[in-house]
Amino acid sequence: MICNLQGQVPDDDEIARYIENVEKIHRESPSNLLEIQLYTVIRETVLPDVEPLPHDFLESVKERIIAALPVPVRVF
Repeated sequence: MICNLQGQVPDDDEIARYIENVEKIHRESPSNLLEIQLYTVIRETVLPDVEPLPHDFLESVKERIIAALPVPVRVF
């Protein structure tokens, strides 16, 4: 899940670190990483300042993951 937390949208460096971590998981056991599902918050959370991200943002993250990994990515 990726979201806007207290007005902070994940920046390029944070997304890059996320992809690096997923790459490590894939390297260790590619057969266990069948798919990546990206989504944002849709329900009210305990923290008051958690907001959803636009679908376009999730699609851009998806494209970055697809460029780095041979794993299907779905956006919800």
